[in-house]
Amino acid sequence: MKVGDVVRLTSGGPSMTVIELAEPKLSCTWFMVDSINGSSFPSASLELAADFASTPTSPTTESIPVIGRDPEPDLSPLGRAP
Repeated sequence: MKVGDVVRLTSGGPSMTVIELAEPKLSCTWFMVDSINGSSFPSASLELAADFASTPTSPTTESIPVIGRDPEPDLSPLGRAP
Protein backbone atom coordinates (compact mmCIF):
# COMPACT_ATOMS: atom_id res chain seq x y z
CA MET A 1 0.00 0.00 0.00
CA LYS A 2 1.06 3.58 -0.52
CA VAL A 3 0.13 7.08 0.60
CA GLY A 4 -3.15 8.08 -1.03
CA ASP A 5 -4.58 4.56 -1.24
CA VAL A 6 -8.14 4.13 -0.01
CA VAL A 7 -8.31 1.23 2.43
CA ARG A 8 -10.64 -0.48 4.89
CA LEU A 9 -10.07 -2.64 7.90
CA THR A 10 -10.31 -6.30 6.92
CA SER A 11 -13.06 -6.56 9.53
CA GLY A 12 -15.05 -3.77 7.81
CA GLY A 13 -15.66 -0.12 8.56
CA PRO A 14 -15.41 3.19 6.70
CA SER A 15 -13.15 3.92 3.76
CA MET A 16 -9.91 5.54 4.95
CA THR A 17 -7.06 7.29 3.13
CA VAL A 18 -3.49 6.27 3.89
CA ILE A 19 -1.58 9.42 4.89
CA GLU A 20 1.69 7.98 6.22
CA LEU A 21 3.67 4.75 6.02
CA ALA A 22 5.35 3.81 9.29
CA GLU A 23 5.75 0.03 8.96
CA PRO A 24 4.47 -2.10 10.46
CA LYS A 25 1.65 0.44 10.82
CA LEU A 26 -0.11 2.78 8.41
CA SER A 27 -1.58 6.12 9.46
CA CYS A 28 -5.03 6.71 8.00
CA THR A 29 -7.65 9.43 8.03
CA TRP A 30 -11.38 9.21 7.40
CA PHE A 31 -14.43 11.41 7.57
CA MET A 32 -17.49 10.96 9.74
CA VAL A 33 -20.56 13.18 9.74
CA ASP A 34 -18.98 16.34 11.20
CA SER A 35 -15.43 15.30 11.94
CA ILE A 36 -12.15 14.13 10.50
CA ASN A 37 -10.72 11.13 12.31
CA GLY A 38 -7.32 9.51 12.17
CA SER A 39 -5.39 6.63 13.64
CA SER A 40 -2.63 4.11 12.94
CA PHE A 41 -3.38 0.50 12.10
CA PRO A 42 -1.21 -2.58 11.59
CA SER A 43 -0.75 -2.98 7.84
CA ALA A 44 -1.92 -6.61 8.07
CA SER A 45 -5.33 -5.39 9.28
CA LEU A 46 -5.95 -3.24 6.17
CA GLU A 47 -6.99 -4.01 2.61
CA LEU A 48 -7.58 -1.85 -0.45
CA ALA A 49 -11.18 -0.68 -0.56
CA ALA A 50 -12.80 -2.64 -3.40
CA ASP A 51 -15.03 0.23 -4.53
CA PHE A 52 -11.97 2.43 -5.08
CA ALA A 53 -9.54 -0.16 -6.46
CA SER A 54 -10.61 0.22 -10.10
CA THR A 55 -11.34 3.96 -10.09
CA PRO A 56 -9.17 5.74 -12.66
CA THR A 57 -6.83 8.32 -11.20
CA SER A 58 -6.77 10.52 -14.29
CA PRO A 59 -9.36 11.45 -16.89
CA THR A 60 -9.52 9.63 -20.20
CA THR A 61 -9.26 11.53 -23.46
CA GLU A 62 -12.96 10.93 -24.08
CA SER A 63 -13.85 13.06 -21.06
CA ILE A 64 -11.67 16.03 -22.02
CA PRO A 65 -13.57 18.65 -24.07
CA VAL A 66 -11.94 20.01 -27.21
CA ILE A 67 -11.84 23.80 -27.06
CA GLY A 68 -12.21 25.87 -30.21
CA ARG A 69 -13.86 23.20 -32.34
CA ASP A 70 -17.54 22.86 -33.13
CA PRO A 71 -19.08 19.56 -32.06
CA GLU A 72 -19.73 17.01 -34.77
CA PRO A 73 -23.20 17.52 -36.28
CA ASP A 74 -25.85 14.93 -35.52
CA LEU A 75 -26.48 13.24 -38.86
CA SER A 76 -28.92 10.67 -37.57
CA PRO A 77 -32.07 10.27 -39.66
CA LEU A 78 -34.94 12.34 -38.36
CA GLY A 79 -37.54 11.18 -40.78
CA ARG A 80 -35.95 13.13 -43.62
CA ALA A 81 -35.04 11.71 -46.98
CA PRO A 82 -31.31 11.39 -47.61
